[in-house]
Amino acid sequence: MIVSQQHSATQAKATKSTPHDNDDDLIWGDFDWRNAASVSQATPMAVSIIEVKQYMQDSNIARQCDPLVWWKSHEIVYPHLSKIAKAELCMVVTSVPSERVFFPRVDS
Repeated sequence: MIVSQQHSATQAKATKSTPHDNDDDLIWGDFDWRNAASVSQATPMAVSIIEVKQYMQDSNIARQCDPLVWWKSHEIVYPHLSKIAKAELCMVVTSVPSERVFFPRVDS
């Protein structure tokens, strides 16, 4: 019973403060609570969609820039896409047609 009286007294003190003192706290407290709730509910699919949309809105890099260097500097912004880019951009490029590599040349 004493604990419930102390709890009631604490609540009464909190509600007696002037509106000007806690307006910002109430607004930002509500904002923080809603933001935390929305962030915790983000699914991996939603995070990926947001990351791709953000990447698509970013400007293109100059032709003289190295794409691997660009992805290294932006891997914090685009963590999932940078992993894919590193896997795809590290392919060896050759000017030899694949038929010449896999099929022996037949002299007539």
